[in-house]
Amino acid sequence: MPVLRPPATLMRVVPRIGERPSCVCARPARAAHNQMLEAGRTSVRGDCMRTAERTHRRTRRISAGAPAYPLAWATLVVASAFWQAAAAQPSPPAADPPGPPVAVDASPEADAARSANAEEEPRTWTWADGCVAGHQGSECARDFQEGLAAIQLESIDAERGRWGFVNASGQIVIAPRYDDVEPFQNGLAPAALEGVWGYIDRQGAWAVEPRFTYATGFNAEGTALAVQDEHDVLIDRQGKVLKTFPLGTRTRGFQPGQRLAEMEGPDTALLLDMRTGRSRPLPEGIMTLGEPQDGQIPAQRRDSRYGGNWGMLDAQGKWAVAPEVLRAQDAPVRIGRAYAVLRDQTWQLVDAAGKEIEATRFEGVRAAGPGLWLFTLPGRRGFEVRDASLEVVLRDPGRYPESSRPTDGWHLIRGEARALLIPPRGAPIELDAPGLSVEYRRGMAWVHHDPARAARDADVAPPMVPPPPMVPAPPMVPAPPSVPAPPAPDTNADAAPEEADAADVALEAGGVAEDPTATLDFGDEPSLRQIYTARGEALLGPEVVQALAGYRVWAYGSPGDPEGDNHGQRLPLAHLSGRDSDAAPALLTLSGKIVSRPEWQDIQGNEDQAPARVLDREGRIGTVDAEGEWLVPPRYARLEAYAGPYTWAWSQRYEGEPELIDLHGKPVPLPAAVAPQGNRMRGTVLRYRLEERHNGPWGLWNIARNAPVNNERYQEIQEFSDDWAIARQGDRWGVIDLQGKWVIPATQENAYAFNYEKDGVMRVRGEDDRYRLVDLRTGRGTDSFEREPRKLGPGRYLGRRDDASAVLIAPIGTSITIARSDPTHQDVLGDWLHLRFDGGTGVLDARGNWRVPPELGDFNPFFVQPEGLARVYHAGRYSVMDQQGRKVLAQLGDGTPLASMQRISFRDEQRGETRITDLQGREITRVRGTYTLHESSASEGVVPYRGDNGNWGLIDASGRRVVGPHFSLIGPMKQGRAVATREARTGAWIGYIAPDGHFAIPPRYLEAHAFSEGRARVRLAGAIQYIDTAGKPQFQLRALCGAPVLQDADGRITWPATPLTCKDAEGLARAEPVSSNAAKNP
Repeated sequence: MPVLRPPATLMRVVPRIGERPSCVCARPARAAHNQMLEAGRTSVRGDCMRTAERTHRRTRRISAGAPAYPLAWATLVVASAFWQAAAAQPSPPAADPPGPPVAVDASPEADAARSANAEEEPRTWTWADGCVAGHQGSECARDFQEGLAAIQLESIDAERGRWGFVNASGQIVIAPRYDDVEPFQNGLAPAALEGVWGYIDRQGAWAVEPRFTYATGFNAEGTALAVQDEHDVLIDRQGKVLKTFPLGTRTRGFQPGQRLAEMEGPDTALLLDMRTGRSRPLPEGIMTLGEPQDGQIPAQRRDSRYGGNWGMLDAQGKWAVAPEVLRAQDAPVRIGRAYAVLRDQTWQLVDAAGKEIEATRFEGVRAAGPGLWLFTLPGRRGFEVRDASLEVVLRDPGRYPESSRPTDGWHLIRGEARALLIPPRGAPIELDAPGLSVEYRRGMAWVHHDPARAARDADVAPPMVPPPPMVPAPPMVPAPPSVPAPPAPDTNADAAPEEADAADVALEAGGVAEDPTATLDFGDEPSLRQIYTARGEALLGPEVVQALAGYRVWAYGSPGDPEGDNHGQRLPLAHLSGRDSDAAPALLTLSGKIVSRPEWQDIQGNEDQAPARVLDREGRIGTVDAEGEWLVPPRYARLEAYAGPYTWAWSQRYEGEPELIDLHGKPVPLPAAVAPQGNRMRGTVLRYRLEERHNGPWGLWNIARNAPVNNERYQEIQEFSDDWAIARQGDRWGVIDLQGKWVIPATQENAYAFNYEKDGVMRVRGEDDRYRLVDLRTGRGTDSFEREPRKLGPGRYLGRRDDASAVLIAPIGTSITIARSDPTHQDVLGDWLHLRFDGGTGVLDARGNWRVPPELGDFNPFFVQPEGLARVYHAGRYSVMDQQGRKVLAQLGDGTPLASMQRISFRDEQRGETRITDLQGREITRVRGTYTLHESSASEGVVPYRGDNGNWGLIDASGRRVVGPHFSLIGPMKQGRAVATREARTGAWIGYIAPDGHFAIPPRYLEAHAFSEGRARVRLAGAIQYIDTAGKPQFQLRALCGAPVLQDADGRITWPATPLTCKDAEGLARAEPVSSNAAKNP
């Protein structure tokens, strides 16, 4: 036999039916498996169990229609020597499962054949080998249903695999001629050819000719669900459409034994005005919305199963331009009076009637800033920036244009050669792109240039030349003499750009502004080239920019403003240190001048607290204003940064007590009992200890009034954030304001319960792990929520109540219910909130009528039989429901019906137990732990339970533990057999146990499925077998001569119908076909 070499070498010994199969040792990762069990999951899925093989690095699983409980198994180790040693040991006790049997054909004929073929060239690895080896995604055999099992084999006239059906003896009943099939249900099976589905009968003839996109099985009343022309449809056994459902529904059809089917409704969208809390009516079929554009909102209307074209809605929620007009495959982009739309994978420009207005095609179009749009040219030939009249403002050869996210109203588009800096107001500024970097501070854009980065951008090394002579610092005067500085910017106005008409900004700005420093020489050092105001005005004159090349620039950030004074006006833009170590420090003032003084030695720190601190050459510290003028003369040895209008100052650096001074250096008197114990300040309020001892209580002192804020004593006060601080009274925590009042009473166990946001909003997590919001300015709060509310914008939040309804909180203290279910996605579109919702799940009867409307969450499981009960998610909770949609034992909470047992399990989270009751709620027994039953494996009157040792046993309907917890895994009991493993005795090999817990079929399989109609599908190394309840193989599927081959119980080939010619097939007998239909050429 040729040596088969798959992508990862696997010891492959193919057994003959009737012989003992070959196995190798598999050692599972017990710890990983137990971790999943602790998380409420299990390694058993449905009716199949698998080991794990290192050679193919894939997970074995239990499958066939159960909930997704993933299996974590360890690696398969090929260790035949282990089994040889084990064979020499005494047999284990009868109660224990035997070790995996050796299945090597040891006959002289087999040895001779192996020797003769040992040096043959390896043959090609085919899909059949992957199927038999159990590779992921290569399933080629399914379980029996209504006496037949689907098998994927090679068709006679095609190389790829086709599906047919075999009977219980492994004989072909319906020849492999279909691209895909589903199991037989009530006499018919869905089958597909060339991607089109129909239904076949038990002879393989078309009962319903192929004409569906997909098809599912028939129920006992003679109807089925299929997909036709993008719609779910209900059909009869002749294929006649009885009912057509709306676009966007989804269903898995009627499952075996069910007269009901679950179906999801279409996804929906909601547009909400957050100013009023009212939703805006939308046209029917809206799937999703885009960002508003100049008074219109892009909207996608469903016109296929999962998609649809886009149009534009007006402010009233009506179609301004309908989808059938624009025919856009993605959200349109409005550009003045034109629209950019995606059609046939390219973007083009059309008018409001959908007619093309320009022949040019583009790879992409998007907004680039106020009144400007970025067009990517085809073939990555560069890009263009156009205005609302479609005039080109900038063209660049860059293949990958960079478009930064808006920051403080600024936009930046950067290409290969040129860049466009777009201010919140005013004309765009064209800049050189190589070496460019931009940062945004205090509402202004700081433009930097790095020659080394420019060389990298150009993909060339910088020239190896000596650096130019150092540019001398400017004269020691308040400002450069020859170039008048522009007026100081209004930073408050710049920091909050007003709304502008996107179609008119570029036109009003008068085109693109030029860089006034473009002709200057800066050498090879990185440098600050310009600072632009929010109006696009250059703040720095050419001489200042040239002089900055001699400095390193340390920018001040945007300082806080707790007092309402404009602290930003009291800080310079930056402090400067000379590149020459002898150069004096300097300031870049708020008006754009460079200022230095002969007595300055150092400018301390890089803080954001105003005013700036300066050290003179005598070692004394003072402060200067935003233009470099002395506010506090340099007379202190040590000076803390200001926190509001006051700070602490020391006359001696390491000696003496500090004094409190104001912004102009004037001492502020404090009582002797307050000053030594004074600590952090916030505005005019000082935090201090009431007693000298280390753990003494705290108080608050009003500096301006020179009096206590109140008579309250606090065990602890944390730092103030804005006007509030977390404080402790006794052993409880709350929040106080600057007047010392409790805005949030001290009721929390620890300070970690509080999380401060900006704008005076505090998130509070209660001891019950529920969340609420408190507006500290008003003291008003929200209801408590299981989940943290999601922030939508200043003062606006989206909350989820316990019944899963969505509420809009705007402002805090008021809430409006906006939807009965939690949205899956939300977009803030200015003052509008766009919400998307998954379609709810409902229950259809056999006539296509809603037994339960599509307003529920998921079913897990769907109605188990014969009890007719389901576990369903609704209004934020799981509960048990009957087939009429009525809740069952709702007072007991989250329950799961146990199929075949007339029992329901309920989790008792408080006591850490699982309760089993009858259908009337009477308690039968309790099991320790809340995830100790594998409910989806309940069958034939028993359900697997997990013991204290982490292993699994079986419990029956009376609550009796009929099988102790000895097994690593147990699957559902079917026909008196359940797949099981017992790692401690037999490693990861899988066998089948009887209801009393003994191995009725020894553990020797790599993969095993539950029994169905007297047969179970198992996999060994090199073969897939179907066995009976005694473990005897009835037929098998193996790869032979590069093709899938079926052999019956006697080893005779039943498929393919044509003789096999390779040496591996020599001497194998052939069986007669069971029917002429199976033998004929498909």
